[in-house]
Amino acid sequence: MFQQVIKYLEEKNWIYSPLEKKTVVILGISGNNGKFQFIIDVRENENKIILFSIFSSNIPENKRDGMAELLTRLNYEQFIGNFDMNFETGEVRYKTSLFYGKSLVDIDVIDNLIMTNITAMDKFSDVLMQYIYGNLIPREACLTIRDII
Repeated sequence: MFQQVIKYLEEKNWIYSPLEKKTVVILGISGNNGKFQFIIDVRENENKIILFSIFSSNIPENKRDGMAELLTRLNYEQFIGNFDMNFETGEVRYKTSLFYGKSLVDIDVIDNLIMTNITAMDKFSDVLMQYIYGNLIPREACLTIRDII
């Protein structure tokens, strides 16, 4: 599976950095609403692929409870993947994953998994920033995205 991911990235001409002695790659993504880090973690021995888009800013401690509410509201609308937040550091990420068992995974499935993840983080980055730096409450922030979903 890892070699399929590498082939996919190379076909897209995306610049990536593999982590030494691991089946993990890191990319920088520039979307319409900001830049963020993207991680692909292929766990061959577990037949899993896990993808993370890492939001560009850690959430300030005084905004974490509200961000947790905002992410929960956003997750309710998601069909593939979810947002989560580390309460200790304030890191927010969007995660998609696939358990592929012993099957060969088609390149279209890899593309869908990757693009779903990247698109979700890019789409909602602006709302997350508005919550952090604006005066929106989580419910109001979610109302601003009804047009996005």
